[in-house]
Amino acid sequence: MMNTKMLASLCAAAAFLPLSAQATTSQEEATTSAAAIVQVAQGTQAQAPAVEARKGSMIYSNGKRIGQVFRVRDNGDAQVVINGQSHIVPAETLIEKDGKLATTLSRSQVVSSR
Repeated sequence: MMNTKMLASLCAAAAFLPLSAQATTSQEEATTSAAAIVQVAQGTQAQAPAVEARKGSMIYSNGKRIGQVFRVRDNGDAQVVINGQSHIVPAETLIEKDGKLATTLSRSQVVSSR
């Protein structure tokens, strides 16, 4: 599934692909170029978290509190304490839901990903 922003990113990336002096329109070159565009778009999307965690904020999952952020790593991952143990909530799973910081992971997934 591709949303409008992703499609716009792909089109913009395609405009900057270098053209060789002996350009051809073979299917193989088109496939290689398309794959390069997708990699560029995915790389930029993965670097920017949807929501930034802040120390002291509560993280929710499925409408329930799972823990308070006590540390935010340089890469945006949030650290929470659950049952006396530190667990990591990856930055790419953080979202804003109903005005609150939430994760797309379930509580059990966060606990199992020590």
